[in-house]
Amino acid sequence: MPSTVRQDLLSQQKLVGLFATAYLVSGIVAIRLLMRVSQRDPELLWTYLGGTLLLAASFGLMHSLLHRSWNALALLLLLQSFLILGLTLLHPAYFIALVLFVPVIPGILLAVPGRSGLGWVFLFSLVAFAVRYGFFGTQDLSTTLIIYAGFLLLSSYVNMLITTETALMNSQHLLLQLQESHQKLQEHSEQVEEFAIAQERNRLARELHDSVNQMLFSMTFLSQSALMRLKQDPSKATEPLVQIDHTAQMALKEMRALIFQLRPALRREEEPLELLKEYLAEMEQRDQLHYTLHAPPSIPSLPPEIAHHLFRILQEALHNVVKHTETREVQITLSLDESGLVLELMDRGPGFDWEAKREASQTFGLEIMHERAELIGASLSIESHPDKTTCVRLSLPLSFSEV
Repeated sequence: MPSTVRQDLLSQQKLVGLFATAYLVSGIVAIRLLMRVSQRDPELLWTYLGGTLLLAASFGLMHSLLHRSWNALALLLLLQSFLILGLTLLHPAYFIALVLFVPVIPGILLAVPGRSGLGWVFLFSLVAFAVRYGFFGTQDLSTTLIIYAGFLLLSSYVNMLITTETALMNSQHLLLQLQESHQKLQEHSEQVEEFAIAQERNRLARELHDSVNQMLFSMTFLSQSALMRLKQDPSKATEPLVQIDHTAQMALKEMRALIFQLRPALRREEEPLELLKEYLAEMEQRDQLHYTLHAPPSIPSLPPEIAHHLFRILQEALHNVVKHTETREVQITLSLDESGLVLELMDRGPGFDWEAKREASQTFGLEIMHERAELIGASLSIESHPDKTTCVRLSLPLSFSEV
């Protein structure tokens, strides 16, 4: 049992309304009881008056204990139950004193919610019935049974209020948790995107430096050489001009490839399979990538955001093949099954040790691939071992695609 009573089982407004109704009913009953006793049995008036006043004082104490100790409240509720039972047994004609138990019922169910509280009310009704039947027999039996039935109905109603309020508060708490989780997921998604963009910028900067920048630098020297030959012997200026043209064509191809990689998320009018073939053709020319593509005639169109992440995962995987394999050979399989869209890439080795790369903090690109897959609801697996092939497998559920 808890050491303190939960204060949030019912809202303040419902608590006030519930207890106000209970006190109104018990107050009317107490006044009527005292009037009948004063008319019929004046000698019992002070006993009943003292009992009702003591019970009224205990109700005030009950409210203060609702915010404090569960043990003290349970003891007080038990004493109230015995006091009310004692008032009903003083005289067989004053069974109406049982109604004074009405304000005790909400206190019991607040202290002991659920079946335990309902059991307490039922046990009180059962004991009161048995004791009264033992003392007075069947006198006013039907009326007392109606009162006991009212106790059970009231306790069920209060328990329903508490259950409903608790479910509502739990739903609101879960909603807040979901909103917080959604916010964190959005922030994480933005961070992943920023990391991926930063990594892509660094990679492109290196490629610009290693390829286009060097070509432009070579073109500068070749143009200076051509100018000098034009002054000295114009007939000899043809060779550097041809080299300038050749180098410019190569630089143009490099720039086209880099611009292709910088393209935004796929647009709806673009065919994903055609774009994949176009990208592979670019890599074949630029990076001497040797690939084999197995794919169906067409695949379902994808939402732009999903297509964007899928394309970036493919880019990173193919970039790793070019960067880390000597043969630069890869087999790409694109298929559709009951689970969704499946993309597999398998190279010719030499593979790598995942744990060794993780310890050396060299798995950033692979981690970005996993995070991108999670963002679009796909599953990504990477199997690789030293001196063996590496297999990258991505499975995207069809529910995420627009068929």
